[in-house]
This record gives sequence, structure tokens and C-alpha cells, in this order.
Amino acid sequence: TEVDGDNRNEIQSVDSLFVENGVLNISLSEDSTAAMQLPINALATAVQRYWSYSGSTSAYITASDTGIIVSENAITGVLTVNIPTGVELAALNVTLPAASTDASDDYYIYLDYSGGRSYNGAIGNLRVPTALISSADAGSMSRNSPILMSEDGGSNVNYGVSNYGQGDGSALELAFKDLQVAPNMLIQLQFPA
Repeated sequence: TEVDGDNRNEIQSVDSLFVENGVLNISLSEDSTAAMQLPINALATAVQRYWSYSGSTSAYITASDTGIIVSENAITGVLTVNIPTGVELAALNVTLPAASTDASDDYYIYLDYSGGRSYNGAIGNLRVPTALISSADAGSMSRNSPILMSEDGGSNVNYGVSNYGQGDGSALELAFKDLQVAPNMLIQLQFPA
């Protein structure tokens, strides 16, 4: 609908729509000189959501594609997340069993990127996710007793980077120090774009 008397700033009808050299071209029928171009990479990309399991640990993954696999070592308190070439991790929700940490109540998530990424090779280009930790058993919540999510899990957990640049040069290890694990505890990671 025309609002301001200038039909050049609203799409009235589309004459042609085609992709050429990675650009979406739109020609408008009202004015042969009016056209829009939009790079294909500016369009919304597909997001995949799926589960990966290892032992008693489960991970709900949001990524640009499938293929991410988790493997836990309950003795050392390390969850390795293998991320294949071309796949970008957007979010990771990890549900932990009670016996997930090492002997010092520490837990580590090792992000093993394949294919050499342009990040995590130096302190200045680390791609560190935001972390939220549940305060208790995420399987027994109610209105009277909700599971609280916070940066320290409500129990002074220290979260940070314990190593970077290993593997092909883009691996990142996240540390959760003094993590008092309850059954079904949840760690939620949200990665920067």
C-alpha cells in the first residue's frame, strides 16, 4: 500500500527474480530502472538441531549442519565436542550425570574444530561462548522450585578458557572449576555469530 506518495520505496510487484554470481536480483515491474540486489550469504541460513550422546551425557546441538559428535571421559571430567570442517556451532546444551567431574570437581568441554578456523588461534581472536549453568537437577523443576540458570550455577563455579590453539590450531578448551554436579545438571553454551 502506498503511504508516502513515492512508489520507489515500496515493492509494488516483482517483474523478475533470479540468482546470478551469488546475488539475488529483483526487478520491479513498475519502473524498469528499479531493482534490488541481495548477496545470497545475507539470506537466512539453515540451522540444524539434533542430539549427540556419549555415556550418560547428552548434548542438544544447534549448528549450521549435522556431524558434530560428543564423547565424554567421566574419569577426567572432559567432554570432547568434535566439530567437522564447514560446520559452525551456534549453541550447545549439555546435560550431565552426577559423576561427570574429575577428582577436583572440575569439568572441561574441549571444542575440537576440524579444518583450520580463523579463530581460537590467538588470545585476540578467541570465540568464547556465553555459559549458563543450572543450580540443581534440571529434571525436577516446578513453579515452586524452578531451575535457576546463571553464570556460576548459583554455587560459585568459575568458568573460563583453559587452553586454545591446539589440534589444527583452532581448538578451544572451556573450564568449569568447582562444579558441584547434581543429576541432570545443565550447561548451556551460546556462541557468538
